[in-house]
Amino acid sequence: MGFTVLSEVHLQRTSVGEADWLCTRQAVGQRLGAYRPLPLLLISQRLYELLTSLKVKRFDVEVAHLR
Repeated sequence: MGFTVLSEVHLQRTSVGEADWLCTRQAVGQRLGAYRPLPLLLISQRLYELLTSLKVKRFDVEVAHLR
């Protein structure tokens, strides 16, 4: 049972603004027992670089594309 996103996220650059994190309106995933669809948490490259420089652990990232 996999919990990875199967397709990449694409966003309009104007919808992001200067936010360092945001949450999608649409939930992804499927309902399966105790598991349910959840929104994605999106972070900026700036926040990602801060988290990695502070050696924050236990998070996985995937690239989101801005158009």
